[in-house]
Amino acid sequence: MVSATILLSWETALPKSKARFSTPDVHIGKGIVGVTWFKGSVAYPITGGEALWSKGAAQCSYEVRLGGGRELIASGRGCVQKHSRRAIWKVDPRTGEPEWTYKGAGR
Repeated sequence: MVSATILLSWETALPKSKARFSTPDVHIGKGIVGVTWFKGSVAYPITGGEALWSKGAAQCSYEVRLGGGRELIASGRGCVQKHSRRAIWKVDPRTGEPEWTYKGAGR
């Protein structure tokens, strides 16, 4: 039998979404904890503390998803750059800005 203990080392309140429906997704990668929801995203250092960056409704057009691991990758439309079509981009984990972007064809 395998057993594990997880200790909570920090917690924080997430920015409030203005959408009527929005379930946050949590992603861990590149030393950050990234959280996305409909028309927003935020990243915190994995050790806790103040947000490194936050993208709200003014910068977002649609839902964005983050993927953690070796690199922090985002997909969707908006939040890092407003796109009229779907895109994938590598996110700088310390600033939230794109390092490169691949825009999909069509809308």
